[in-house]
Amino acid sequence: MTELAYLSASQLAARIRAREISSREAVDAALARITTHDARVHAVVALDPEHAHARAAEADAALAHG
Repeated sequence: MTELAYLSASQLAARIRAREISSREAVDAALARITTHDARVHAVVALDPEHAHARAAEADAALAHG
């Protein structure tokens, strides 16, 4: 999953559309990277993982239903 953090948004979107990864996996990769590095760089002001996961679930459901 670590490699997902280095993909561009376009690359992530292509992999999600191709069903190679889920939106949830993309969100988890981003959250893991934030968790690992934000204590040092303080780049994220507000983080809402629950909302991010809910939106990812909506995106995955929409993709599954066409």
